[in-house]
Amino acid sequence: MFNRGIFDPARYQFDFWVSHTRRFYKDKIRARFQLNLNNAFEGGGLRVTAVNPDGQPYNFRIINPRSLLFTTTFDF
Repeated sequence: MFNRGIFDPARYQFDFWVSHTRRFYKDKIRARFQLNLNNAFEGGGLRVTAVNPDGQPYNFRIINPRSLLFTTTFDF
């Protein structure tokens, strides 16, 4: 009864980013624009991390949903 394991399929997380650098004002100011996509294929929610011997879950992990982040930096 208690000698069988409980397994979950393998999971992968992917983050993507793209950036572009541009010079302004007679090449005196450099601007960098970056777009990050975190947890690209994740919808968020709860994931079971531990179970009782009878198979009932008792511990969960909060999974962050997909998010976009746009940043701009300037160098003078």
